Amino acid sequence: DSDLDKVFNKVDAHFEGKLDIVLHSVAYAPREALEGRFVDTARDAFSTAHDISAYSLVAIAKRAAPLMSEGGSIIAMSYYGAEKVIKHYNVMGVAKAALEASTRYLAADLGSEGIRVNCISAGPVNTLAARGIAGFSNMLKHYDEHAPLGRNVTHEEIGQTGVFLASDGGAAITGQVIYVGITTQDLTFKHVSIHRPELTIKASRNAVSSDFVRIFKLIEIGVIDTTPWLTHRSSYEGFVESFQTWLKPESGVIKAVLHMN
Repeated sequence: DSDLDKVFNKVDAHFEGKLDIVLHSVAYAPREALEGRFVDTARDAFSTAHDISAYSLVAIAKRAAPLMSEGGSIIAMSYYGAEKVIKHYNVMGVAKAALEASTRYLAADLGSEGIRVNCISAGPVNTLAARGIAGFSNMLKHYDEHAPLGRNVTHEEIGQTGVFLASDGGAAITGQVIYVGITTQDLTFKHVSIHRPELTIKASRNAVSSDFVRIFKLIEIGVIDTTPWLTHRSSYEGFVESFQTWLKPESGVIKAVLHMN
């Protein structure tokens, strides 16, 4: 905390009390916590990962806010492991989830001051820190082979997204996780084909109920009309009930065939 105080005192003096943009790009977990099983994570490793990777955003935002008297943009760097299980990412994935949740709470706190807080969640980037994750080279290869664009994201593309969020173009965006590169949507809809009266869903083995929520988007935009059979869509129980109804051939509404590749 004393180091952060020194940094922001210098920023205050150098920029004459005005700050527009803060980029939070710091994360750390002990190497042994990024190997083996998550269940074996030591208490001190868990605490260290969250302190450095998540709480640091809160501490920085607290000190940056008084300098953003005319509004500003705070951007943090996250990763897909915050949302889905990524082998060997372990405690860092949990810390990134905390980072993303902190982004939303900070956005709610600071919005009235014109300060926006967002996360960029990018595909894996070959950095010195990333190479500390066991099996990282295999992760890069997987993304190159499965990303919709047929390649992984570049440093420049991530940087351009940050510029957008800091610009007037992102003036109404806050509390969001912006995906750059492969995303949950990419993994789901890359293999979805729709033809009436049958809906064929091709999903990977890690497909879960949250993936099927996106299929309901097709209902909302009118691609599929099953409104009479969908009740209480705002509740999780309603979602499960509705999806089970989908899967019953006798419903006469729609046929869903899962091809587990």
